[in-house]
Amino acid sequence: MTFNAQHTGLYGLQASQIVYLEHDDHRLYVELIQIIQERQMGWLRPLCFRIPISQTVLDINHLNQTAYSDGRSYILYDMRQSADLLWSLSDCRTALDTDVIPLLSHLGPERTSLSDQGAARQILNQFIKKMWDGQCKDKPPS
Repeated sequence: MTFNAQHTGLYGLQASQIVYLEHDDHRLYVELIQIIQERQMGWLRPLCFRIPISQTVLDINHLNQTAYSDGRSYILYDMRQSADLLWSLSDCRTALDTDVIPLLSHLGPERTSLSDQGAARQILNQFIKKMWDGQCKDKPPS
């Protein structure tokens, strides 16, 4: 298996690009570290998790609330202390600058406290489980 960090043809994505995974209006913004061309997967490094304020918010410290160009407000969680992912590139969507710039401005300096790591792990696990469950429902039984 080879890793090709410079590949740009697969789903129009390239390494170092910020993309997101989305499920039920929740978005996990990630940096695409490397593309695994043979498996059509990417090595993803989580940056931030975005939840609409109108939805139930997890009882975990969050970064801030911010309004986006779509007129809605969101809660942002710093996910830089969570684990990297290997995920299908077909689920990755290119993040627009109008989404990424406010997100990056709210992240600030990286923190390394143990409570932040536990919170990030919990949020990531819940989101990945929901995405995986959603994909399994969409596939017919074999």
